[in-house]
Amino acid sequence: IWLFFNHITTILLQPRQTGKSFSTDGIMTYLLNVRCTKTEITLVTKDDTLRAANLERLKNIELELPYYMRIRTKADISNTEELTVKALGNKYRGHLPNKSPKMANKVGRGLTTPVFQFDEAAFLENIAITLPAALAAGTAARDRARAKGDPYGTILTTTSGRVDDRDSSYIYRMLQYSTIWSEKLFDAKDEEDLRRIIQANAPQEPGKRDKNIRINATFNHRQLGYTDEWLKQAIMDAE
Repeated sequence: IWLFFNHITTILLQPRQTGKSFSTDGIMTYLLNVRCTKTEITLVTKDDTLRAANLERLKNIELELPYYMRIRTKADISNTEELTVKALGNKYRGHLPNKSPKMANKVGRGLTTPVFQFDEAAFLENIAITLPAALAAGTAARDRARAKGDPYGTILTTTSGRVDDRDSSYIYRMLQYSTIWSEKLFDAKDEEDLRRIIQANAPQEPGKRDKNIRINATFNHRQLGYTDEWLKQAIMDAE
């Protein structure tokens, strides 16, 4: 959450069933219902089932808000692809990847928003095409948000993929050339200093002039409070 509001692109990697999307759900609920006005938020996730699940979680979290913060009405859109908060002019839309490289590029180029979440990023078809296209398409929207002092940024949440898979290997490479998360980053005196520290500690990616300003936030089961026995059982259940 702290990284997002400091506009640092973050890749959050956690084991399955450990709530990897919950912190991001909190951010999105806050943006939609409190912080933003006239803002569109983009979700890209693996399939219809996960898209519906993401939107359903946001609806359920909203129900836990105090009544005076629940400002969506029957006039608002509320389905498995889109949520709106018309009172604030906000919209949250879910999109799916595409197996066709041409269409994957078209999907990305159509995402002209300041806030992105790529869920299960390691499993998104043609993520290497869609992600760069989306970030390029959203440049103007991020610039407008920056000028207004509004939130903007990119979050990638995922479970672990296979390094020999085309799409997963792209995210794996992103992780390898990102600065590893450390609580020492909290010592940065401001956003500019934070970006400097992250860039100074990032591995140099071959073929790039500048180091990436991006965080690799990978957490294993022990860091998240789960036992080795839990992990063994989770592996057995998944086989």
